[in-house]
Amino acid sequence: MTQDSFDEKSASGGNRRRKDFTQNYPFKPTCRIEDENLAFGNLIFANLSNDYTFMMKEQLRKEDWKIKVSQGLKNASFKKNLAPNIGPKMFSSSYHGGASNENGEWYHMDLRRAKASAFVEFLKYCMHIGFALSLRERIDGSKLPYARA
Repeated sequence: MTQDSFDEKSASGGNRRRKDFTQNYPFKPTCRIEDENLAFGNLIFANLSNDYTFMMKEQLRKEDWKIKVSQGLKNASFKKNLAPNIGPKMFSSSYHGGASNENGEWYHMDLRRAKASAFVEFLKYCMHIGFALSLRERIDGSKLPYARA
C-alpha cells in the first residue's frame, strides 16, 4: 500500500488511523452513536468525580449537580467553567439509555443514568473543543479511569 492510498483510506473514514494525528490538530473529532452508548453503559457504574478530576484537574462535587424529578423520573445537570476563554457551560441529561423527553429535557429512571448521560455530553463537548481525542481518551492519549476497567 502506498502512502497516498493510506492517506486516502484514513481521510475517507477507513479503519486505519495515522500515528501522527496530533500534528494535524486542530480537527473536529466525531464519535459514533455506538461509542456514545458504550461510554454511557460504562459511566453508569463509574465514579464520575474521578473521571472529571482526571480530565479537568478539578473536582466535580455533589453541589455542582442540579437534580430535577418529574413523575418519578430524574434529570441531572451540572455547570462548570472549563476554561477562562470559554466561560461556564451547562451539561444536562440526554437521550442515552432509554430516556423520556418532557418539555425539551431528558428524564431517566434513576439518578445514575441521568448523571451518566450528562457526563457523556460533557465528554462530547471536550472532544469538540480539543480537550479529548475520544470519549475514552484525553488529548495526551491517556485513558480516562472509567475506560480502563
